[in-house]
This record gives sequence, structure tokens and C-alpha cells, in this order.
Amino acid sequence: MRRLYILFFCLLLLGSIVKLSFSEEYREPTIDGYKWMSFDRSWKLGFAAGFLWGVVTATSEGVDCLQRFASMAIFKTAKVDPKTKEYIDETPGDFGKRLDLSEITSGQIVDGLDNFYKDYRNMTVLVEEAIWIVKLEIRGAPQEFIDEEARLLRMPKGERFKEWSNLWSKNQAYREAWDKWVYQIPLSVWSPLFGKE
Repeated sequence: MRRLYILFFCLLLLGSIVKLSFSEEYREPTIDGYKWMSFDRSWKLGFAAGFLWGVVTATSEGVDCLQRFASMAIFKTAKVDPKTKEYIDETPGDFGKRLDLSEITSGQIVDGLDNFYKDYRNMTVLVEEAIWIVKLEIRGAPQEFIDEEARLLRMPKGERFKEWSNLWSKNQAYREAWDKWVYQIPLSVWSPLFGKE
């Protein structure tokens, strides 16, 4: 009888998982500042360590794929113009630089996120976006640039590009910082240009 209860429980659990998987209403769980601040330090350190491990793994695989693609693109094409070849050659390195979290520890990420979320205005920014703000701080980006990036992340995604365009066209200091620091932020995470609605 006990086995029957266990089997019934397992089938019920499996059914719930399958229902969630195919439900249109199901969305991946997100962690914003409200959730982040509710976790204890050991959970946060585990999350940060997992994030670092995942980024290192993804970077290694991504750079390898890009290098193989670049080699194939160059070797299979009889003639590649020099600018295209330069772009193809630089892409794996740029990709690696955007995701590079080397010499950043789990503790630094946790402390940086805790500090970021002390500002109540940042509470709706997702952790996967805020981590890159922490990276900018650790790597020494100008505070004015960091403040603008955080402000953009606080905006609804549909409004970010317009505001970024205004900043870009009207603020020389921002434009100069952007040119220097944009390669420290992954394009897929940097929402003002590449975020999903």
C-alpha cells in the first residue's frame, strides 16, 4: 500500500511539472531585488558561485564555437574583405570580454548586489542584469556611467532604447564612457538595445 501512495505522489508531481511545462502562463522564475534581499547570505553565495560557474562554462563554449565559425567562414570563402576578416577575428575575443567575470568572487557579487538593492529604486531590476552593474563597479567604470546604466535598467524595457538614444546624442561624457565600457556588458543582457519586450 505504501508503494501505491509513493507511486501516486510521483505521478501527481510529474503531472504538475508537465502541466507547468506546457502552460502558456508559465514563465521562468526571475529574481529581482525584493526576492534577492529575502535570501540569506549562504543562499546568495551559492547563487553567485553557480552564476560564475555557468558564465565561465558558457563563455568557454561560446568562444570555441565562434572561433570555429570564424575559421570556417574565412577558409570557405575565396575572398574576404579586410574589414570583414578583422570583425570575424575580433568577435570571439569581444564575446569573451563581455562575459569575463575573472578575478571577481562570489562574495564580491553578493556584496555588490546587496549594495545595489539598498537603493529602493533598483528593486525591480533583475539580478541577471544587476550583476553586470556590479562588474562595472568592480572593474572601475566611472560612477556617472554606472548610475546612468542603473537608471536605464530601472525603466520599462520598451522605453530604454529611446532614453539611451537621448543620452548618446546629448551627453558627450556618457558617449565616451559607453565606447570604453560597453564591452564589459553582454549584449543579450544589455536591455536598452537588445532586450525583449
